[in-house]
Amino acid sequence: MLATQQDSLLYLAFMRIIIAGKQPGWLELAEASGIPWLLRDETMVIHTGDILLDLRDEAWDMEWYERAGNNPVFISATAGTLDQHHAPWNIVRMNSWLDPDNDSIECCGQAQVRASAEAFMKTLGKKIEWVPDIAGMVSGRVIAMIINEAWMAFEENVSSREDIDEAMKLGTNYPYGPFEWCEKIGAGRVAGLLQTLAQQHAHYQPSPMLLKYASVQKKDI
Repeated sequence: MLATQQDSLLYLAFMRIIIAGKQPGWLELAEASGIPWLLRDETMVIHTGDILLDLRDEAWDMEWYERAGNNPVFISATAGTLDQHHAPWNIVRMNSWLDPDNDSIECCGQAQVRASAEAFMKTLGKKIEWVPDIAGMVSGRVIAMIINEAWMAFEENVSSREDIDEAMKLGTNYPYGPFEWCEKIGAGRVAGLLQTLAQQHAHYQPSPMLLKYASVQKKDI
């Protein structure tokens, strides 16, 4: 088990990054780190020291993760929680909704894995912001609600999607308008998180038009 930052930094010298799935920006970060990396192969042998980076959305591929032993396993899971999936101590949830160009990334993980997780992300130029193990984490909940409110305003013919995007960027200095954010994240992922959160509180109930749009997008994939 990696108990200290010094142990973690020494450990990084012997590792490879094994990546499953593709998300914009992450492969470039892995290449820039100088650490050898490989795309996942079903027959691949996981070596001592390898770090698994699962970029597939909400995959929760426990059988694969077990191959890492006590090494950190990073997974793209904004909606599902560690507690919900009875994840072992070395699993780190990442909020992959955020722009990969950001210097920081929201993560959830147990105390035992945090030093090694931080050391690894530092090699990718990222600082981990540890947040509670809840559905949506922090920014995911906020962004999902912003997007949902925009869809509700559009439903009520308040304005066009383009004008709502422009008004939000000019008025709040957000990097994207809510509909642009929805496209970047994926309407299905946003709607799915809102539906999960709506089981806890009714104010997260997704806009009917957002649900319809997400359904159409899914059919087109």
